[in-house]
Amino acid sequence: MFSSYLATLFPLEQQTLNYFCRNLPEVRSAHEVLEVPTVSARFGTAPFFWNWGMEAMTNLLPAEFLRDRSKVQQLVEWFDPLVRAVDGIAGERVSMRVDLECTNGRSTLALFSHRRLSVAVGNATAAFAVAILEGSTQPGVWFPEEPEGIAVEAREELLKRAAEGAIAFVMNK
Repeated sequence: MFSSYLATLFPLEQQTLNYFCRNLPEVRSAHEVLEVPTVSARFGTAPFFWNWGMEAMTNLLPAEFLRDRSKVQQLVEWFDPLVRAVDGIAGERVSMRVDLECTNGRSTLALFSHRRLSVAVGNATAAFAVAILEGSTQPGVWFPEEPEGIAVEAREELLKRAAEGAIAFVMNK
């Protein structure tokens, strides 16, 4: 489920951050729906010890436990005060970097950073709600590559809305 630590440069933070390779849902869906032969996703958090905690949970807790919504909800309730306390000290900044490397040699980079994860999630949710009201997407939860998801011609506006308040939003096309 987790690889060993890897590292990449996040230009905004001007530092190299550690992460794991993970089998996130978009890896499988991009492979199956878009027929991309090789897809990988990398995930990491800061402070670094959150990565250790996530790795420990996936190694120590049985898969059946992690599939049980009520048990996972109980874990969330137990750990929420700790997460909020650490966020109060370390902050809740979120940064995402997406690298696309094509077999024809073309490569693209996208970078998004926001000072507050909770605000960024709210902005993204609101952007999707507006897209539903405008008819750019159907109600529901969709992977971007699914036909029911956001229309290609509406994606630029959706991303602009979702990036409101971001300290960095760069798409290298």
